[in-house]
Amino acid sequence: MADGGPGFEGVPMQGTDPYGNANNAEGSYKPTVPYGIPNHNRPRPVSSHLSRWFQFIVKHRRGRDNLAHVNRILSTTSGTDKLLMLTGYTLMALTSALERVNGPAPSPAELLKLTTIPTPAFPAIRSLEGRLKALSGLISDFRIFSRLWGLFGIAEWAVSTYEAPPKDQQLRQIAYAQVCVNIIYQSLENVAYLSQHKILKYSNATQNKMWAWSCRFWAAHVALDFCRLWRIRMLRHNYKGVTDAEDHEWWRQISSNLCWAPLTIHWSVENGGLLDGFTTGCLGTAAGILSVQHVWRQTRT
Repeated sequence: MADGGPGFEGVPMQGTDPYGNANNAEGSYKPTVPYGIPNHNRPRPVSSHLSRWFQFIVKHRRGRDNLAHVNRILSTTSGTDKLLMLTGYTLMALTSALERVNGPAPSPAELLKLTTIPTPAFPAIRSLEGRLKALSGLISDFRIFSRLWGLFGIAEWAVSTYEAPPKDQQLRQIAYAQVCVNIIYQSLENVAYLSQHKILKYSNATQNKMWAWSCRFWAAHVALDFCRLWRIRMLRHNYKGVTDAEDHEWWRQISSNLCWAPLTIHWSVENGGLLDGFTTGCLGTAAGILSVQHVWRQTRT
C-alpha cells in the first residue's frame, strides 16, 4: 500500500492564563531549602530544564520565527502532508535498520508453527521497532484518508488547465494527460482504501489489483512529469532570461521525480515489490526532505 501520492503541491492561546498562573509573579514565592542543603547542590527538576528551553525560544527572535514558520506550514493541508510524509518514511527506514539488528520478526503464521517463541537478541530494540512501525502505519493511513477528497483538487487543476492551457502544444498535451491519469489514480486509491476499511465491499484480491493499478497511473504521472521537465529544458535553451530560482526549482522537481520513480514501480507490482523496506524508506525520506524544503521556502515571510 503506497502512501506517497503525486503530491499536488493552530493559533497559540493569548490573554491571561485561565488557571490564574499569571498571578504567580517571579519572587512572590521563595521555597525554603530543606535540611540546609545549598541550592547549587540540588538536582534540577525536569520542569526547570523545560522552562529554560522555552525561555530561550521566547528570548531569541529566530526561535520564535521558526515556531511561527512551522505553525504556518501545519496550518495548511499540503504542509501537514509533507511533514508527515517525511516523518513516516524516516520511521520506515529506521524500523528497517532496527530489524536488521534482531532479524525480521516472525509472522503470525510462522508463530503457529513454532513450539517456542524465539527471544530476540535485544528485546528493547524489538519493542522500539514495533512501536515505531505502528506509528509509521498510523501516519500512512492518515495521509491516505486525507487524500479521499483529493479529486476536488484535481478537478480544480483540470478547470484551470482548460481555461489557461500552456501555450506550447507538447506541454498542453502533457498537462491534459496528467489530469486524466491522476483522476484515475485518485479514484482507484479511494475505492481501494474504503474497501480496506470495510466501507465498500470488494474482495482482498480486487483491492490488491486496485492498489497496484492506482500506483501504475501514479507512475504514469511521474513519467509524464519527466517529459514536461525535459520539454521545459528544451524551450529554455532559446530563452536566456532564466533566473537562478527557476533553475533551482527545475532541478528540485527532477530530483523529486528520481526518488518517486523507483517507488511507483515498486508499488505497481502485485503481491510484493522490488525494493526492501530500508531502500523504500530512504527514497521516501529523500523526496520528503525536498518537499519540506520547498514548502518551507514557500511559507517564508
